[in-house]
Amino acid sequence: MIKVSVIIPVYNTQDFLKECIDSVVNQTLADIEIICINDGSSDSSLDMLEEYRKKDSRIRLISQSHIGVGVARNAALDIVRGEYILFLDSDDYLDLNSLEYLYNTSKDKNLDMLMFKITNFNNKTGKESTSPYFEMDFLEEIVGDEIFSWKDIKDCIFDVSVSITSKLFRKEMISDIRFPEGLIFEDNLFSIKTLLNAQRIYFSDRHLYHRRIHSNSITNSYHERFTDCMDIYDLIVDYIKEIGEYDEFHVQIFDKQCFDFFHRFRQLEDEYKNGFFIKLKDYFSNHKDTLERYGTLDSCSERSLVIYNSAIGSDNYYEFELSVNFFDLKLKNKEYKKEISRLKKSNKKYMEELKSLKSSKSWKVAKIFRK
Repeated sequence: MIKVSVIIPVYNTQDFLKECIDSVVNQTLADIEIICINDGSSDSSLDMLEEYRKKDSRIRLISQSHIGVGVARNAALDIVRGEYILFLDSDDYLDLNSLEYLYNTSKDKNLDMLMFKITNFNNKTGKESTSPYFEMDFLEEIVGDEIFSWKDIKDCIFDVSVSITSKLFRKEMISDIRFPEGLIFEDNLFSIKTLLNAQRIYFSDRHLYHRRIHSNSITNSYHERFTDCMDIYDLIVDYIKEIGEYDEFHVQIFDKQCFDFFHRFRQLEDEYKNGFFIKLKDYFSNHKDTLERYGTLDSCSERSLVIYNSAIGSDNYYEFELSVNFFDLKLKNKEYKKEISRLKKSNKKYMEELKSLKSSKSWKVAKIFRK
């Protein structure tokens, strides 16, 4: 019986592929299959995969023209045989005991999904680090060591990392779920769907996956396609409406949209910002009626409203960016003033305590010892 299927889309990662594949074939859990999908690589990645397949019968190889990671993963999902599924990017790697721990924990707890933490490492320096996005401390505080479903975390469900590489999935649970094809940020929709479908989820505080930070990653290479994030959110909203939960989540979705849209906008090189701004302006204009009908704009965060109004009302992307940046600066200034006020109060309290101490009999008696 195949316990875990590892799905690895591969596109021009010859420099990192050996470390990735070695981390899987040398797992302490042997009953696995490794499905590698060559997505039209033009380097030596396919040759490397062929060599690995000759040496290890657990490796299955699919080769396709360069049509995207969503298509690649879907092709693997159509033939997968494992009881559980893990997605691995071909420039990353696993701890050698990751699959054994993930499988045993999932079986013992009868899980639909097991979430875990990711470690980032810089490809140039080799330095490892963690980030709040992958640590998800808020989740640990809410559910602790308990099994949960989305209903237990509904107030922060859109704060959960959408990275599918930080999750082990039960095959039956995702049998009808697929990635959107032809779009980047495809993880977002898949992650939301699986999160809302899983009945038994567990969050482990173990770091089992190592994510490589380098200049060739998708978020650094496909700036002209960053507008895909708006199409992805349309698909998410459609799905939330389809399952009858839009009334519950419309404000959270909008806040998350606005945060992500401006985050992606700021990541862009200047030559792509105008095209992104134009599409964003149209996007918000086209969704205005729905947002007003549900009262979303009356309940969303102040920053989301600023992003929305700035996109609708600005004549160009410079004005849009300056407007949101100005709000962020004011917000930071307000937070700094609060912190200064808190420190002043603390200082006043400590000064009063010190004054009281110095006027005490014990302080006066101990004068000679202090000298």
